[in-house]
Order: sequence, then C-alpha cells, then structure tokens
Amino acid sequence: MNVLDIMDDLNHKLEPFKKWILENQGNPIIWIGLFIFGLFLFNFTYNALQKEK
Repeated sequence: MNVLDIMDDLNHKLEPFKKWILENQGNPIIWIGLFIFGLFLFNFTYNALQKEK
C-alpha cells in the first residue's frame, strides 16, 4: 500500500463528513463547536509535548 492509496482511502472515508459540513455551513453552533474542539486538541497536544513540566 503506497501513500496515494492511503490518501484516496482517507478522502473516501471523509466524504460524508465533507458533505455534512457543506450542508450545515450556515450554522454558527457547528463552527463554534469545531473551534472549541480545535482549541482542546491544540491544548492537549501542547501539554503532551511539554516534557519539562
């Protein structure tokens, strides 16, 4: 399995999510939720990478 196969498989699996985002692009609650999830993910990753704490 090469990189292009992995990318094609990932795109195929994410297609329903892409359609859902496009259908609900006018809903601000979704964007606020995605933003908060992104902040949480960033904070979790940042804290995991801080070895000296």
